[in-house]
Amino acid sequence: MALYDFVCADCNQTFEVFSIGFLKAGQEECPRCGSHNVDQKFSSFLSGGSSSGPSPSPSSGCGAPASSPFG
Repeated sequence: MALYDFVCADCNQTFEVFSIGFLKAGQEECPRCGSHNVDQKFSSFLSGGSSSGPSPSPSSGCGAPASSPFG
């Protein structure tokens, strides 16, 4: 499941599109004006981890967490 963020180039409306899997053609229609002249914005990813615990230090870099299979 994915949540895509868009901004309409015609009316400047920002909106989200929820999709199971990849977006299909036409799903990126502005809900305000109906335009397909939209640009996808960068979306952040949410993790399923706990929000409690110490925050990472500024020197921790961009490495994978110790509990990750990619670390």
